Amino acid sequence: SRAVALAFLCGEAVVVLAMLPHPWLLTQTWDRRVVIGGFLLAALMLLVFCAALASVLMRKIHTSCNCFGASEKQVSPYDIVRNIGLITCALGGCGMQAGGQGNPVGLGVLEWGLAGVTAVVFVAVWVQVGEIVQLFR
Repeated sequence: SRAVALAFLCGEAVVVLAMLPHPWLLTQTWDRRVVIGGFLLAALMLLVFCAALASVLMRKIHTSCNCFGASEKQVSPYDIVRNIGLITCALGGCGMQAGGQGNPVGLGVLEWGLAGVTAVVFVAVWVQVGEIVQLFR
């Protein structure tokens, strides 16, 4: 399990590096390929996490998820819903990069700030989807 954990940690680092703007790259096409690869790797890793969570649920193993840090919260179907939503975001980003015309590196500070705040708010809400659903039950 140590090797798998290290592989996922390296994969997450690659995803982060692929998402950073690369103004020093030679061509915009290559830059898009890097970002698309990052989105696809993120989607693949989330899909593997979904499979692991589904395995835990199907075998009725009572364990905590610890997906976003140490937690006592048990694995639930909402964890899979959360990951499916994140996979959808990754694939949407991949599609936007593949069909997009603009260069994201050319965005100004205000645009990057707005995109960053929007992303942080979305993630802060979406990772709590299970608790939000429980609140309305």
